[in-house]
Amino acid sequence: MLLREFMRIYWEHCATFKSPQTTRKEKSIYKIWLKTPLGEMQVAEITAKDITEALALAVKQHKSPRTIDYIINVVLNIFKYAIKISLVELCPELKRPKIRNARIRIYTPEELKKVLNIAAIVGDIYVVIMFALHTGLRLGEIAALKHRDLNLEEKTISVTGSEKSSPRTIPLNQPLFEALLTYNYSGRPESFLIPCYTKTNKKDLVSLRRDTWSQTYHRMIESLGFNLGLTSNKDKLTFHSLRHTYASWLAKNEVPLWTISKFLGHKNIASTQRYAHLSLSHLREITSTVEPEFIKCT
Repeated sequence: MLLREFMRIYWEHCATFKSPQTTRKEKSIYKIWLKTPLGEMQVAEITAKDITEALALAVKQHKSPRTIDYIINVVLNIFKYAIKISLVELCPELKRPKIRNARIRIYTPEELKKVLNIAAIVGDIYVVIMFALHTGLRLGEIAALKHRDLNLEEKTISVTGSEKSSPRTIPLNQPLFEALLTYNYSGRPESFLIPCYTKTNKKDLVSLRRDTWSQTYHRMIESLGFNLGLTSNKDKLTFHSLRHTYASWLAKNEVPLWTISKFLGHKNIASTQRYAHLSLSHLREITSTVEPEFIKCT
């Protein structure tokens, strides 16, 4: 079976088991990077060398390691399903690029003040921003919050785990708690915590809410000119930068990386290491504790 023929079967599978946004992304990746070099090949005959040659165009166009890694993920997803329906026996072994997250741009107090001032006018996006800034939740996690997850008496929010994150319960600090009281959210336990007004009735409401808020936030940032003249995505301020800002605040206030990892829902503390340099003064304090012991030896 040719890859282009198999992809029709794969897209039907995606429509049932994946979110519309994920399916759109995978279709885009296939169309741009995989269809031309691999589409007319037999799936069972596609080798790691063939895929690497297809990826060479992305490398030539200076696509980021993260983009290339995502293309590889799509290829592996395709082959995993091909294995499931007995079309092939093994996934090709592909070398992944090294992804560096050393540089993280976070919001300055002045930038945040401007963002919050506009958000207060826009409406419910204000509370969405407050959640990210005071809990470090991802936009998708905020979009999935239900009334049952909020405990106003204990001042906590419970987050359901996912492939990316671990389930966790996070205390609400006073600014976020007051924001919630001001907006006076109430509703059935199964209803979404934060309203999101859209003009469609798609089944995947969480993805729809996330996309709607993402677009609204992007327009806000563009209007403020924070990313003017920047071409690299890692240098730009985005909604996700609010999560980085929250984590950076914790690190600068000497919160242990293990604790930050739990708050952020990282399944692997290695993901939290990017904030390690921000808690250097705490590390200096720890190393200084050996001085009295050394003095005894001199």
